[in-house]
Amino acid sequence: MSAMISGEIGSKCQTRNTSDIEVYIAARTEEGLSANSVNAELRVIRRVVKLAQRDGFIVNPKLRITMLSGSVRKRKFSVQEETQILGFLAADGGESSTKARELFVFLLDTGVRLNEALHCEWSDFDLDGRTFEVHRSKTSSISSLGLTRRVHSMLSTKTNQPMPFFEMDRAVKCLRMAIDTVCNTPSHAKIIARDGRAVIHSCRDTFATRLISAGLTLYEGSKLLGHSSQHMTAKYSHLESRDVATRAASLLER
Repeated sequence: MSAMISGEIGSKCQTRNTSDIEVYIAARTEEGLSANSVNAELRVIRRVVKLAQRDGFIVNPKLRITMLSGSVRKRKFSVQEETQILGFLAADGGESSTKARELFVFLLDTGVRLNEALHCEWSDFDLDGRTFEVHRSKTSSISSLGLTRRVHSMLSTKTNQPMPFFEMDRAVKCLRMAIDTVCNTPSHAKIIARDGRAVIHSCRDTFATRLISAGLTLYEGSKLLGHSSQHMTAKYSHLESRDVATRAASLLER
């Protein structure tokens, strides 16, 4: 409640803008919450606003709290967008941008949720064996992941710090800004209308899309993503179906 309403003189207060709601939704989505879970929280916030209005608080008349669509969106990064985001962060050269760049690569190549990356510890890694065990707080499970060469190389230079990703608040903000600058421009209007705005969680969709497009099964994908059931991975089923269709056409031509 306090995050959405700021205190003013006396017992009156002013609700924040719709953009604050959008930032909140993006943050909760990046943490791995489903649309249904986010909508449940939005209903609570909407109820608080109505109660504030009833009790005489000053409410921003332009505030809009829109429920998330039930449709499943899969906003992924293209190879070109990945290159542009990495280039944008590299051009800055600052410490926060460097950390943001490393985080972006890690998220793309492991498919973990943002909070899973930020809370991982060195004990979760076997750098010699190039593996990583991620503790899924959302599903109370553990997933074993392999480390790509670029992730392994990056982590190997950071072992002198307390955690793989340490003091990351500014870096996360830098990464969000880079993604917005590269991917959420008017020129991307059609993509945004179809798949939604690009956010940090899009790294997870990119990871899944690339692997399943390369031949990984939905079952294998669900294990790597830490889904509690294969049903949660079903939004990528069209990729597997496309591969089956291609192989079927090839068989018929023999």
